[in-house]
Amino acid sequence: LKHRPDPRLAIIAYGKLGGKELGYGSDLDVVFLYDDADEADTDRAQEIHLCIQHLICELVEEALAP
Repeated sequence: LKHRPDPRLAIIAYGKLGGKELGYGSDLDVVFLYDDADEADTDRAQEIHLCIQHLICELVEEALAP
């Protein structure tokens, strides 16, 4: 399968996160949109999902570190 060399990705934040009113009790409403006209590559999608999940966990851990 051939996919875009530079895939288009958008990250959209809704609610308090999108309105920059995030507090300790707020939930995170985040949507990731990925555009690729070729056939779906579920293995690659899973790989990207795990990479983004790992990155988010690292960022949260770093932000919460004393």
